[in-house]
Amino acid sequence: MYSFFLLAMPLSHFSLCAWFWDSSQREKSHRLFIRGFIMALPPMLVWLVTRPLFSPAWGSPLLILSFLTGYWILPFTLASGAYVLAKDLAGLERGLDFRPFLSFTLGFMSVFNLAYAICHWNVVHPAYTLVLPVLLVTSTLAYAVGFEETIRDGLPGGLKWLAGLLGIFMLDATALAMFFLRMEWLGWVLALSLATACGFFGFKRLQRRP
Repeated sequence: MYSFFLLAMPLSHFSLCAWFWDSSQREKSHRLFIRGFIMALPPMLVWLVTRPLFSPAWGSPLLILSFLTGYWILPFTLASGAYVLAKDLAGLERGLDFRPFLSFTLGFMSVFNLAYAICHWNVVHPAYTLVLPVLLVTSTLAYAVGFEETIRDGLPGGLKWLAGLLGIFMLDATALAMFFLRMEWLGWVLALSLATACGFFGFKRLQRRP
């Protein structure tokens, strides 16, 4: 039931490596994926402990904020901090570490996908089994692009990229919430549009070397 949720990030990583990485880059990317996975274990415990603070506000528009905080803001913020601890930002500043950063983040988010799947294991709903994992994968692509540009531009120039990422995450959370606010059609439209747009920008960046 949640096999796609569990496998979405690892499959995305290995598919991107096979498609875009040359043989000399793949081993390094796999190591960074594993490092991201390992470094996500302590932050995942933080997420589990703080989860009651952003419990879904069912039937209310505040549900969007609950999803935004729990599925996007907190996990991706923790991923950024973990990457800073694992690897310096000099490569991102020079535009050389986009692919390593993406591999690390996909590994990191794999652990959170595992936590999400466990939390929703007894709930059979396409919003959790299909829409959320797709949005998280494509959000990771967009996040890698936005974070790299933020580091390259510095402050205050990079704030526009952070604002853009926040907007994407807000729309992702809105799309997910629509499935629980009796507006499934809007949820599908938003989710498909966001996944397509984020995937497009991520793939465009991957086509550039490095």
